[in-house]
Amino acid sequence: MQGVYRLSFIDDISWWVEGNNDEVAAAKLSEAAIAMIEWIGRNGITFDQGKIEVALFYKKRIAHKITVVVGENKIPFNKEITR
Repeated sequence: MQGVYRLSFIDDISWWVEGNNDEVAAAKLSEAAIAMIEWIGRNGITFDQGKIEVALFYKKRIAHKITVVVGENKIPFNKEITR
C-alpha cells in the first residue's frame, strides 16, 4: 500500500505513515488495517487485537482524540508512548 511502511519481526509488526495531521495518519493506518485483515483472512492467520497500540510522533503538544479503526475495534493513540 502506497505511503504505508512496515517492519516485522517474528510476531511483531510495526507500521508507520506520514501525514499533515493526526486525522490523515489515522485514516491511512485504518486503511492499512483493512488490507491486513483481508490478507490474514485469506491466509488463515490470526492476531490478538487486544495487543494493538498506536503511537503518534509529532512536533506540537496538543491533545489527540483520533483513533485508528482495526476491524470492529477503535484503537486510541497510546498517551504514554505518544510523543
